[in-house]
Amino acid sequence: MLSKPLFVKIFPLGLLIFFWSICICFSATITVNPGGNIQSAINSAGNGDVIELTNGTYNTSLDGFVNHNLDTKGKAITIKSVNGSDNCVIDCNMMGRAFLIQTGEGSNTIIDDLTILNGYSSNPIWPPYEPNKFTWFIPDFNDAEMDGFGGSILCKGTSPTISNCIIRYSQAEGFGGAIFVNGGKPNIVDCNIMDNWALGSGGGIAIYDSNATVTDCNVSFNEAWLDDDFVIQHGGGIYIRGAAPKVTDCNILENNSCWSGGGIGYVWDVNDINTISEGVTITNCRILDNDSWASGGGVFVSSDANELSFTGGGAVAQEPNAVNCYLINCLIANNWASWSGGVGALYNSLVDVNQCTVAYNVVPWSGWYGQDRVGGIEAYFADVRITNSILWGNKSFQLAGVFDNNNVTYSDIMMKNLNGEVITDPLVVWPGEGNINADPLFVNPLQRDYRVVEDVNNAGYESAIVMTAMILEVAATESSSSTEFSPCINAGNPFSDVGAEPMPNGGRVNMGAYGGTAAAGKSDIKRPVPADMDKDLKVDWLDYAVFANNWLLEGEQIVDNQADMNNDGIVNYYDLMIYQKFWLYQQ
Repeated sequence: MLSKPLFVKIFPLGLLIFFWSICICFSATITVNPGGNIQSAINSAGNGDVIELTNGTYNTSLDGFVNHNLDTKGKAITIKSVNGSDNCVIDCNMMGRAFLIQTGEGSNTIIDDLTILNGYSSNPIWPPYEPNKFTWFIPDFNDAEMDGFGGSILCKGTSPTISNCIIRYSQAEGFGGAIFVNGGKPNIVDCNIMDNWALGSGGGIAIYDSNATVTDCNVSFNEAWLDDDFVIQHGGGIYIRGAAPKVTDCNILENNSCWSGGGIGYVWDVNDINTISEGVTITNCRILDNDSWASGGGVFVSSDANELSFTGGGAVAQEPNAVNCYLINCLIANNWASWSGGVGALYNSLVDVNQCTVAYNVVPWSGWYGQDRVGGIEAYFADVRITNSILWGNKSFQLAGVFDNNNVTYSDIMMKNLNGEVITDPLVVWPGEGNINADPLFVNPLQRDYRVVEDVNNAGYESAIVMTAMILEVAATESSSSTEFSPCINAGNPFSDVGAEPMPNGGRVNMGAYGGTAAAGKSDIKRPVPADMDKDLKVDWLDYAVFANNWLLEGEQIVDNQADMNNDGIVNYYDLMIYQKFWLYQQ
């Protein structure tokens, strides 16, 4: 077969390179100065152009230019400051939003390095509810203007990049005090979103039916609050409803909601239309000092909005029969709520808690309608899976409503009796493989440092003892340890990846939020696995002999507690399964 001439082969490639070069050559930088018209620059820009804003404040100028409600008109353009967000401010003066991104924009539409202040999105019929009737407000997507959604930025069916921005003092009379996202896959990265307010849900950011990502952001001091008990607000910091968003490496601090999710709220209702929820993934986040009126001061999960779920202070997730919320390497501490201080999961939801620290969360009272308040993690008609985690120092109980012993493993859980008194006996542990009950020895909770100590002589450790005594109302000596390092070091699941833990790491992951990370405590200590009943760091026939000697014994009849490998008070087939898993294991 005759081959095509070389010219014919390379001619199409040459044309492609030629026209691409023309596009590059004709991209332009448009400079706008304070008093200038940013919208005019957007109107004249073409794809690939960069609009640079020089130092100063942009608002309604003396010449009548209005620099709010800026419409990017579907263009792949960059709007950025010349010298950083500290030197360039778009002040909306509560006259409208800063940006409307609603014409199919993709990731090459970039809002970068700006400070945006005083955005405002009004809803003339807010709040949309019948008097004295609880209202779960759903956005009206037939409203082309999305009235009341996104105080500073509205993303409707688009996927822009919003980076290195400061967004403050914005207000929405609906969802998303600073940013509202409907559909698409926006990327919000390296932003400070602070002091914003929504009368509905999402004081900082509201994400609806979108696979948005929020990365390396500080979301702090935002509120989802309307002083009306019959209008339900979720997500003081971030509110999410549907799809599969990701929140990664963020600080979610000191946010507040009237009802649920003072930090993050993820909600899915079976009656939502055109909404498919695959669960939210929250990774490497610090969820601290958030609060709400009801439950889940750190994280709250509920599957059905129609259940009138009184939700909480940190995060919310919803959808039946699926993992609604993955919490990975998260610190959930010092949050406050009336019902469940740390994590609350309700109504058929499922939350997967892996490598997390849930500590020193607070509930103020208990006993309403016969229900005990839970400072740590509460499951109420819901499923919670916990592994490689620490639940310690929370007010009231650390964990409630989790009845499957296979759902809680390799975790350090502070034990209390029914009167709420701390049980210091290390042999009294939460049922489940590999669980312990021992002071984790946090470096300095007073300073929100929840790493576990490598050396009890570290500065700040004494403060940790004092903190435990203050929160639990016990003597400081009860929190001390005879070991020189945290019992959570090298105590996680032996089959979990040690990840980025520094050497020496003993080849076994630590429990808690910093396990598997570069911030993990170091030690080459070897710890026996549950099936290593003689504690010689290997599982063999000697361990089987101990196991056989305790077979089918219960409670006080058990000769050697090590034979009860899942800590459920009886040596039976469940323990045999654990033994088989570790047969011939050697660390």
